[in-house]
Amino acid sequence: MTAMAVMQLFAANYNERMRWVYDGLRRWLAERDIELILAWCTSEDEVIQQAQGAEIYLAYRFAVTRRIIASLPRLRLLMSSGSGYDHIDVKAATEHGVVVTNAGSYNVEDVAEFALALILTCARGAHLMTGAVRRGEWGNPGLAPAAHRFGAQTVGVVGFGNIGRRLAWRARALGFRVLAHDPHVPLETIAEQGVEPASLQELLQTSDFVSLHVRLTDETEHLLGEAQLRAMKPTAHVINTSRGGVIDEAALIRALEAGWIAGAGLDVLEQEPPNAGNPLLAMENVLVTGHTAGTTVEGIRAWQDAWRGVIEDFVAGYWPRNVINPNVRPRAALGRRS
Repeated sequence: MTAMAVMQLFAANYNERMRWVYDGLRRWLAERDIELILAWCTSEDEVIQQAQGAEIYLAYRFAVTRRIIASLPRLRLLMSSGSGYDHIDVKAATEHGVVVTNAGSYNVEDVAEFALALILTCARGAHLMTGAVRRGEWGNPGLAPAAHRFGAQTVGVVGFGNIGRRLAWRARALGFRVLAHDPHVPLETIAEQGVEPASLQELLQTSDFVSLHVRLTDETEHLLGEAQLRAMKPTAHVINTSRGGVIDEAALIRALEAGWIAGAGLDVLEQEPPNAGNPLLAMENVLVTGHTAGTTVEGIRAWQDAWRGVIEDFVAGYWPRNVINPNVRPRAALGRRS
């Protein structure tokens, strides 16, 4: 630790391609007497060893387990680097008096745009035609035999939170019929957005594109399994920009191989990065985009602003924004801004 630093922020297994973001964060933290500790760890033991002095932990995708949390005596703030936090044991953090936050809604517009881009690519078979042209075919209308106008197709949105609503608005503007299913959102709220409420079964049976926008929880893990995929149209596509575990990947592979559905646009997978032998990577009718849906220039700026806002609140002794576990309050000695 530098002579002036009075606090440590630890970050494990950051995205090396985003190193410039962390370099900027390091400079910003140094102005506030906070030292940034960057580490690449392959085990819980390595994390525990290198984060011993950390009061703030910025969690990228390495799982922050109960054991890690219990082994860091100075830890008081645990920040998910993005909006998702399924890689953090929130219950354990709460029990140890650690405040858990995320980056809020910084990438809502970005992910909604990306989901729409996947839908449009699949709708016209652009990825299939590109592959055919590279094989020497040209001008063959049979390359995309299932292509229809947007107005003749239906987008089913599973999860009607911020991203789902932004996607629905965009899809409606392009002429798609839009259905939505979310057991946690009143039917009238969905209808007020000009979207048709539907049961999950009705949505699956009716939609040409099923786009997933739910957090990964015990309730949503493998939300789309074999039964749900079999219920879909053989001409339909699955679009996933949420978390890979929302889909039973083995069932999805069977569905694609057997022709239960026509294709998929996947920004996320159950295992990231995937094994080189994952069949999804070799399928022409599958787009896999490497968990990049939330990455835009504007999104990265908003991402940095979100981190900085949380840190500034915390360092000043205030309850930070975007808290995931508000029931930790009795254990966290933080005040409210007036």
